[in-house]
Amino acid sequence: MTRFRHKLGLRALLVGACLFVATGGLCGTPLPEGWTGWEKQLPQLDALLQAALQQAPDLLVKQGEIQQAEGNAEMARAQMLPRLDSVILYSVTRTVIADQSNVSDVSQGLYYGLSAMQPIFHWGTLKAQSDSAKIGAEIARQNFSEAYRLLALSVRTQYLGLIVKKAALVHAQQLADSTQATARRAAAQLQAGDLAPDTEAEQRLAAEEAQITRDRAAADLTAAARAVGRLCGTAAPAVDSLPDRLPAALSPPPPDSRITDDLLLQFESIGLEQTPRVQALRHAVDQADLAYKVARFRLYPKGNLSLSNTQSNSIAASANTLSQTGVQSVNASLVFNWPLFDGFATRGAKRSALAARRIADRRLNAELAASRDEVRAAESAVELAARTLRVASIRRERAATELQKITERLSRGEAASAEVETATLSLRAAELTATAAQADWLIRRAEFISLLGLEPAPPLAPSPAQHD
Repeated sequence: MTRFRHKLGLRALLVGACLFVATGGLCGTPLPEGWTGWEKQLPQLDALLQAALQQAPDLLVKQGEIQQAEGNAEMARAQMLPRLDSVILYSVTRTVIADQSNVSDVSQGLYYGLSAMQPIFHWGTLKAQSDSAKIGAEIARQNFSEAYRLLALSVRTQYLGLIVKKAALVHAQQLADSTQATARRAAAQLQAGDLAPDTEAEQRLAAEEAQITRDRAAADLTAAARAVGRLCGTAAPAVDSLPDRLPAALSPPPPDSRITDDLLLQFESIGLEQTPRVQALRHAVDQADLAYKVARFRLYPKGNLSLSNTQSNSIAASANTLSQTGVQSVNASLVFNWPLFDGFATRGAKRSALAARRIADRRLNAELAASRDEVRAAESAVELAARTLRVASIRRERAATELQKITERLSRGEAASAEVETATLSLRAAELTATAAQADWLIRRAEFISLLGLEPAPPLAPSPAQHD
């Protein structure tokens, strides 16, 4: 009954996969234009993603794990194939008989042979071990895909964070310049006797604090750029070439919750089973089933067919005789090995395999539930980020309008230059907030797409390992 349910579930999974492929993944509801491929508008980010695919330390480790797993699969498969051995031996023997005759003789000879052994009946355990190793290689490939997904998302997130940090540095520099200009005016007023010493000292401290904030922002940006370089396995992106704002084209389209709702529905019905994490855990369940099969037949008789051909040529010499002998032996045997008692090791192996099966099932069920929750949370985060960005954009437009009004008033002599400077700083702060909100929206959207499994597939990881 269990095997029937397993086969039925496998058929359902295959049918779902065929439907998934036939409909183009989650293409029943197409993604809005610009939701994928937007990295092309940020050439530096696009170059980092390409470099990470080739040089990122995490991916190189995963590629090594694939090659290791494929090597293990090859070794497991070899257990089902014939084994061929040869032996060559040359020996010299001197024999002395300790009696009245004190006879001694010497014999020497060359011995060589060829033998072959083929497992013929092991209750399917060798095939199960080979299949388990193949599944291990497939799990390694799924882990590579998941590592690529997380890496691509991390590179996007950290690069957008660099742009926000660059915008923060520009704003801090503008604020430092403004406070330093104010401190210089205060020093001039103090010298002219138009300002109290305490007020001038306060302006100097404010200028120094603003400069410290600017230097801290610069150090933070440099450290973050180095971290991105380490992540991608390449040189850190040049800070001077980083933009301090994002293109206006990378702004959210008009809200339409139906798109994300349809994507979420299709993901839960079909796409969830296609994610690398779920597929890897399903493979782990299959591995546990095969491990139990191997453990169950540990105490069963197992048969091997053995063939051998040996040849010897020896010379024996004594005091009165000299003889030469050639012997050829051909042997064919069918050997059954039946372990009768192994100290309850088989019972322990079966208990361990059953526990591994239960653990794999629980991990799979936990992952299914967690994946659904993650995608729902990501969908909500996309909507909230878009709303936040719209508010930040309105505030930026209002700050720009206010600066324009004050500038016009200044031209008519109705406002002071200090008002223009204050309005300019307010606009810069609003622009920084809007840039951070835009970057957050792009990050949330990228995370949502990545969790849906709509991340562009990486190139196939190295399949068969290269033999030296």
